[in-house]
Amino acid sequence: AEPAEGSGAEETEEPAEAETVTVSLRVEGISENLAVWKDAQVAGKAGELTAADAVRALVGEENYVETEGPYGVYFTSLYGEEEGLGAYGGWNYCVNGQSPSVSMGQYVLEGGEDIVVYYGDLNTLYPAVAVEEGVLTLTASGWQEGEDGEWVQVESPIPGVTVYWDGEELGQTGEDGS
Repeated sequence: AEPAEGSGAEETEEPAEAETVTVSLRVEGISENLAVWKDAQVAGKAGELTAADAVRALVGEENYVETEGPYGVYFTSLYGEEEGLGAYGGWNYCVNGQSPSVSMGQYVLEGGEDIVVYYGDLNTLYPAVAVEEGVLTLTASGWQEGEDGEWVQVESPIPGVTVYWDGEELGQTGEDGS
């Protein structure tokens, strides 16, 4: 029932549900996978939450060090692994298999993104796994300087990888990475 006007009673609103954005995050270290979250709910609003916000929330404050650089926020350490591979070395990222042209602190999430944070430099290849119609394909993506001096993203199949499922060897990837 509505409070009577002038009765001194206050209307109370239902508590608002916390807004979240669903993302998947994988952190690839120097020599091993450091962490994986699949379809994680991160507090924030689609169109406002950044890739850096998602990394902070999922990795946890005790597991990262960040700084502000000329291109925005970047992580100098994740899980104790620190930058140090030269001018473009350190923690890089890709979203849905593509390397954005902005820092993690500037990349705005809409929800449903697959984020890979990896340790390396512009020449580092990062792995991608795809499953389509029951076929697993492994590729490696990275940046390469083209003949015109421009950097372009390249993708290559990863042949000869032994694939295991639930502890059982299924076979090796072929020349096309599948």
